[in-house]
Amino acid sequence: MIAIGVLSAALLAAAAALPAPFEAIVAGVSDGDSVVVIHEGGPLPIRLDGIDAPESGQPWARKARDRAADLMRGRTVRVLPRDRDTKYDRLVARIEVGGRDVNETLVAEGLAWHYVRFSSDPRLAAAEQAARAAKRGLWADPKPIAPWDWRHRTSRGADAAAALGLGGAAAAGPAEGTGGATAAGALHGNVNSLVYHEPGCRYYWCARCTRTFASAADAARAGFRPAGCCH
Repeated sequence: MIAIGVLSAALLAAAAALPAPFEAIVAGVSDGDSVVVIHEGGPLPIRLDGIDAPESGQPWARKARDRAADLMRGRTVRVLPRDRDTKYDRLVARIEVGGRDVNETLVAEGLAWHYVRFSSDPRLAAAEQAARAAKRGLWADPKPIAPWDWRHRTSRGADAAAALGLGGAAAAGPAEGTGGATAAGALHGNVNSLVYHEPGCRYYWCARCTRTFASAADAARAGFRPAGCCH
């Protein structure tokens, strides 16, 4: 009985740690499932709950990001917190624009997967089934690769490159805008701060530098700016 009471108290404490639903302006869109809003006077990174959009370098990644930007960038949205991603220090939430669930919209349009590892939401499941049946968005491809599988493959590739003593862009994965080719000297973008680092910068391999760009122009179009610490 005591153990149950302790567990209940822990669950209540975790729930209390999440903020109540709030409104905020979307300052930047990193990709199809990550945004930054302005909350309480500062930037707040948010991971869209229950969905997983194509990673940089995957087919449909740019279209997913652009559609997310169309729906949210510069707009006042309603944020409904669901969890905290302590690994990347960000809030996990559903986002609504004018009463429209953005998370569900991206899945319904075939621009994101229902992230079943972390979500059992029946609305997201139904949205993905409908998108698959209609071959909308990425489901028009004969064999779309789920982002979690893509991340696993690229992680294995990076590990293999490290084992062979290869470094730099060869281990960084595909660069945005290169059609899957790895660009020598690719820029690394931090998805939380929305800054990018040049080769040779001491933060070039930061844990949150998970976006790569072939050029400064590509990075700027994605809403990233150069990191001051690299100059």
